[in-house]
Amino acid sequence: MLALTALCSLPAAFFSGELGPSLMLFAGLALICGVLLRRSFRTSSRARAASSSTAAVELPRLVDREQVELSELGRDIVGQIDSKLIVLQELIAQSERQIVRMEGLIEDLEQRSERTT
Repeated sequence: MLALTALCSLPAAFFSGELGPSLMLFAGLALICGVLLRRSFRTSSRARAASSSTAAVELPRLVDREQVELSELGRDIVGQIDSKLIVLQELIAQSERQIVRMEGLIEDLEQRSERTT
């Protein structure tokens, strides 16, 4: 808009001759570029404002969803640890029974070897 008023205030003699058409073309292109830049700036500022408000609304939902997933993952891990602990305790009990059995066999073997000697 400012370029258009500046062009109107220039004397008509300035546009005559060889520079006149080129200068008019340049002024027209500058005016079009200015209008398009202003329009795109307004559109982008509106889009940024809309996306920031959308992000502010979705952020608590995202945090809640992540918190639920994290608690589910924690429960799964605790369950896996508990089941592995039960298996480990059973293996320890089996090992202790085997140790007692083997100690009994060793004592029997020692007693038999003492009788034969």
